[in-house]
Amino acid sequence: MDFWKIYGALKRRIWVVIAAAVLTTSAAAVGSTFLGTYYRAAATLMPSERALERTPYMGGAASTDSSGQHRSQINNLVALARSRYVAGQVIRKLHLRTTPDRLLQEVSVGPASQSGNTDLLRLEVTNKNPNDAVRITNAMAQTFVEFYDDLSHRDAARTRKFLEDQAEAARLKLRTKQMAVAQYQRRTGVVSVPDELAAAVSATNAKMQERDQAAAQVAQLTEELRTVDEQIAATPKERTVTEMSSNNPVFQQLQADVTRLETQLMQERAIHTDEHPNVKRLQNQLDQARARMEQERGKLVATTRVVDNPRYQDLISRRESLEAARQGAMAKLNSLQRDLAQRQSKLAHYNGVDLALAALMRDFNLAQDNYAAALQRLDQARADEKVSTNTGAINIVDLADVADGPIQKGPSRAQLIALALVLGLALGAGSVIGLEAIDTTVRSRQDLEGLMELPVTGLIPRLAAASEQRLALPKITHLQPGSPHAEAYRFLATDLLLSTATEPAKTVMVATAKPGQGGTSTISNLAITMAQAGRRVVLVDADMRRPSLHTVFGLRNDVGLSTLLSNGHALEDALQPTGIRELAVLTAGPVPENPWQLLRSARMRDLVEELKSSCDFVFFDTPSAVVFADAMAVASLVDGAIFVVRAQEAPAGSEIQIKGLLNKANLRILAVVLNDVPAMNVDSYRFYSHYYRAEAREALASAQSPALPAGTLEEEQDL
Repeated sequence: MDFWKIYGALKRRIWVVIAAAVLTTSAAAVGSTFLGTYYRAAATLMPSERALERTPYMGGAASTDSSGQHRSQINNLVALARSRYVAGQVIRKLHLRTTPDRLLQEVSVGPASQSGNTDLLRLEVTNKNPNDAVRITNAMAQTFVEFYDDLSHRDAARTRKFLEDQAEAARLKLRTKQMAVAQYQRRTGVVSVPDELAAAVSATNAKMQERDQAAAQVAQLTEELRTVDEQIAATPKERTVTEMSSNNPVFQQLQADVTRLETQLMQERAIHTDEHPNVKRLQNQLDQARARMEQERGKLVATTRVVDNPRYQDLISRRESLEAARQGAMAKLNSLQRDLAQRQSKLAHYNGVDLALAALMRDFNLAQDNYAAALQRLDQARADEKVSTNTGAINIVDLADVADGPIQKGPSRAQLIALALVLGLALGAGSVIGLEAIDTTVRSRQDLEGLMELPVTGLIPRLAAASEQRLALPKITHLQPGSPHAEAYRFLATDLLLSTATEPAKTVMVATAKPGQGGTSTISNLAITMAQAGRRVVLVDADMRRPSLHTVFGLRNDVGLSTLLSNGHALEDALQPTGIRELAVLTAGPVPENPWQLLRSARMRDLVEELKSSCDFVFFDTPSAVVFADAMAVASLVDGAIFVVRAQEAPAGSEIQIKGLLNKANLRILAVVLNDVPAMNVDSYRFYSHYYRAEAREALASAQSPALPAGTLEEEQDL
């Protein structure tokens, strides 16, 4: 389907496109009212430096994380804040009728700045109810802080206890080494060692110290792994969640009251002490509301289901991190032990008292350094534990006060209507193209040529719907010789003269597949045009089923073709003048019992030969070739046929059938005519106004008026 055909289809069916656009935009406008709105509340959290450190006690000092590790820890905090455990605790605290998974769909956690260049976290909650949005936001923030602080306190306590044990062991070892050095000095009387040996021993001691620190780090990580393994063994992989559901409006109102009172109480406590009257009043109202809510809770319906335990997943993640750190520490320890073994092999060259004292001094110095390092780590752990207890690992910067909203869900109303308009136009255009693809209606020259596989010779414009005008159509070339319709028939006559110049065709019939195609009008006007051109023409009405030429030309019909073929009348007795020079008409005569038998008779063949010898052209009007066999009987007697098809009708295959029958009869199809074409589709008609402006505009206006409905006048349908 080419561009112009698509353009013509869209222009012709523009109402489909408009209707689709109107329907889609109307549906979008109505549907946008059901999208609903929501409210959004937010709280801001600030993790401490300790919360941002992955492993704070490594080798006596906090390790410095890279930027990638820092981002990873931020992501861990976000995941913990959105864990099912935190959501489940909030549901139990607020007595929400939902599930952790559904609640988490309304919760988002991320950096407070869109650029991400901050450690502050922003926790947002969306909800249809502004009070619920505020309550859930604040509860999520507080529950997450409590949950993470609990984890941090337990980790800090375990680390401090472990380091205390390490420091005590280092103190006892130092005391033992000190006593060994003193006893050896008293027994041997040697109190110092040579400088070269002291330097070698000192270097060896330094490496031994590094080894011991690495060993301590491995031991610490091993202990932490053991503790985590114990916690994993004691923590179930799944947990049972009890969810409360109810449609109790009293309980819902109490939830809103508790949220409002909690917010007001928090605001008052930020200004006044607990002894202030406003604080006491709000606390009393809050206690009463909570008590009533507990009473209503008995009416809630509880459902239980099993979900993954977020605590277990967090422990598994922590164990993987500790195991990776332990593997790294083990690799470092093995490297230090190899280096230390080489240094000790060099010290083996020294013998005697000096070497023994150097070894004792080395052990003493190493034990002293280890003890100092253990004390330093223990002091740091105690300080961190104190800070964790007093300040918490994560601090709440601000809580939600008032929810933002209402905020419309999805795209805005204008965006939705604009999108629906584009979709409607595309849908309408696609529908038009689809309808055009399956529509076989013949509208243009190209449609008919594609159907018949023959060139279309004539395009006859549509005439106005007025009855008197349509009755004049069979003689329009005589009654309105200056009209564009008459000009269209003259084009047809010219083409016929040119096509028969080399291969003469004096006898020509009109062929139509169905009734009402305009065959009578076409053959009548063609006969008149030939007569106006100075040719001697006889027009024969071979449609003895329902003759019409006597009505067109106002002639008597008591003697005609049927009487010539059945009663042997002379041709001169039946031919009638028409008032048009060089044109005579042989009417059909009285309707016989079997027209086909008469048309197949020898008398008919002789009559055709007689007419050919007495004139230049003989034109035959015949009935529908699909309904009656009369047309094919005439086809065997004439030289050619003019095939007429009415526009704006869908072919049913009869046109191809008649074309095949004409080909079997070895009859030339001299012309294919598309009749009753809309005026604007005929170029000669549209450009006619350049020569006859006022008259043509009136004719064009009348031609564009609606065609007469089928069946208005029986005679008009056949013409």
